[in-house]
Amino acid sequence: MKIRKKWITAYLLAFCLLLSCFLFTPAPVYADNQKEYSSVLADLQKDTTFKIEDYPVIAEDYSLQVIQIAESTDNELFVYVYQPSAVFGSLVASSINVALGDTNFTNYTLTLCNSHETLYKYLIDDLAVSSDSVREYEITSIYRPFNAAIDTNLNNGNTITEVNYPVAKKWIFTTTETGTSIYCHDIETIEITDKYVGFARVKVQDYATAADWVDRHFVAFSTDKTIDKLVQADVWYTSQFCMIDWTVPPATAKYGDKQDNQVTVNADSKVQVGSGTGGFLFWQKYTYTWDEIQTVNEFVDSVEVDNMYSIGLFDVMTESKITDDGLGELYNQQWVLNFATTEFNDDALVSMRSKVIVGDVSILRLQFETDGMLYNLGAIDNKQTGSDEPINEWTSSYDLNIVLKIILGIIFAVLLIRVITWIVEAFKGNTKYVVKKNTHKKKNTRKKGRRK
Repeated sequence: MKIRKKWITAYLLAFCLLLSCFLFTPAPVYADNQKEYSSVLADLQKDTTFKIEDYPVIAEDYSLQVIQIAESTDNELFVYVYQPSAVFGSLVASSINVALGDTNFTNYTLTLCNSHETLYKYLIDDLAVSSDSVREYEITSIYRPFNAAIDTNLNNGNTITEVNYPVAKKWIFTTTETGTSIYCHDIETIEITDKYVGFARVKVQDYATAADWVDRHFVAFSTDKTIDKLVQADVWYTSQFCMIDWTVPPATAKYGDKQDNQVTVNADSKVQVGSGTGGFLFWQKYTYTWDEIQTVNEFVDSVEVDNMYSIGLFDVMTESKITDDGLGELYNQQWVLNFATTEFNDDALVSMRSKVIVGDVSILRLQFETDGMLYNLGAIDNKQTGSDEPINEWTSSYDLNIVLKIILGIIFAVLLIRVITWIVEAFKGNTKYVVKKNTHKKKNTRKKGRRK
């Protein structure tokens, strides 16, 4: 009996140990998986004017409102955000646009440190606080991921990946012997009111069985301010290499790592693709050039092009036309930024296709002239991805070569002359026969008359 009790006790202990492994809850993981940061509430309460009742729960307010930033002794920068509906929507900020002492804005990712009701504390990743006595942080906007349950998506083939909320503030930290003071003030920004992201496919080389292409990525947009001349712009986007193999059905796709990119486009800069003009028979090469910044009409004119080349006795006309839907979207905008070109290869002989997927496009800054004044402002814009199909379509038509047309024309003319000559000769021959016959009869009549 004692032995049975010992076995039962041992089984119960083993069961409890096993159960504890499943019920154990790990400690929360913070910004770098090692540090445990101070709470958002404790940080904010260091300000004697802070009142938590000023940040109530508002169930249907899904906005992000930056209320403060702070530097740490480890040269980290934190941002404190009021999210009115946080307890209902569980929304978490994803990135933020910051410029350090100038207007060169960068999109930084955010890592959630902790939260208390509607107050959230985030670490700005990869942003190191400088050792300068005066440090400036200009913030235009903060983003969160698109949420289909509360956000409205687009119906033009584009998708919103991150929703942005204006901040439009500048913080100045000044360190002296007596400590650090913080001053904050509003800044002027420019808002992107509407935009359309896409790409045009450009044929740069023709083969008998294939072609080489370049994808020309663009963002067309409108703003809340009048722009007489757009001088410069900063664009942020992601890119990802994709290889599609349909050697053995079904087709399979392999993707590379997603890369973050930021580029500056200029009104006086041009893009050139292709290696030349002309070729021989089944191999043709082209060169195309366009401005990095264009009006909508300039963009349309540079995409809708046509080429003609000869293959033996035939002329081939290739033509690029923007789709009607694409034209409708473009003509709703004011300006176009051509911010990237990538290669597209489609080889039917080896059943392989490769391309670069571009998405999450956001305009960070615009420099422009209006009424003779030059402005350089941070932009308020979402992150948006375009369709996976080009905005334009290429068609080919075939016609007889001009030399062949001339040869055929000469042959036709010769044949026509020959036919006409044959008809005329035939007609003349019939006429002579009739005349001779009539003349012969008259001679016989005269002879008979003389005999009488």
